Amino acid sequence: MKVIVDSNHYNLKDDERLLIPFVEVRKNTDYYVQKQGLLNKEGNIVVDPKYDFVVGDCFCKDELLVLGQYYQEHDNPHIFCHYDIYSGEGELVFGDVLDFVMSTDRKLVTIFVNSEYEYGWGVASSKNSYLIRPGKYDWISGFHKGYARIKKGTETNGNADADVLWGIVNEEGLDVLPPTYHDIYNFYGKNFDSIKVQKEKDGNYEYISFKELSSLWRSLSAISRKAKEDREKEIKAIQDRINNQNEEMYWRTYGDKHTEFGGIYSDDAISDAFDGDPSACWNTD
Repeated sequence: MKVIVDSNHYNLKDDERLLIPFVEVRKNTDYYVQKQGLLNKEGNIVVDPKYDFVVGDCFCKDELLVLGQYYQEHDNPHIFCHYDIYSGEGELVFGDVLDFVMSTDRKLVTIFVNSEYEYGWGVASSKNSYLIRPGKYDWISGFHKGYARIKKGTETNGNADADVLWGIVNEEGLDVLPPTYHDIYNFYGKNFDSIKVQKEKDGNYEYISFKELSSLWRSLSAISRKAKEDREKEIKAIQDRINNQNEEMYWRTYGDKHTEFGGIYSDDAISDAFDGDPSACWNTD
């Protein structure tokens, strides 16, 4: 029996959410089990009911939903959680996520990945798969007002002698404040207009407003775009130079034979015929 809502009292098409959670109740031998999945606005199942809970809501395609399952390992009394992340179209974006912090803007999810290929804290994005790949930083908070704290180092900040540096990253993955700060106060989920930071261990605390961070963001974005454009131009110039050098080298090696053969064979055919060795041309007369 599937328990969603009474159709006489609820119209799925009037729901503003793009994906709508539902519950399936399954009867075991002596008890009932509830599992959750996702429906679209037409009432079709897009994610099968196999999860124990759904985190957040989804109102557009570029938002993310986190669904979780409880599980126990053999001979271990502790209960663990397995998380999967879905796009607004009901497609699985990430699996094998063992820990996470949900962003307040629903478009970015801070995750902890523990898989065969990747390990550590990262940020999942429906647009780029990874905004920040796992392991780049030693810890990442959830995003708040478009920003998240990042940490380099493994000791907690509560330790006076901790070898930890803090920074702030924006929702484009740029280090608005690089991880060179001794301390940055937690602002995730807080109704703050400014963030309290300490540059040096024995230095004074200062306040940086979100407005100032936005100005830094715009400046860094412009610099990043300019650097990308310059890099693309540099790569193209190198590729053009290599192509010109290859063309010049070809005519030095096969130019005479190309003329001798009346131009009826392609460049690649001539090169293959001589196994790339111009000295092999001696017996063609």
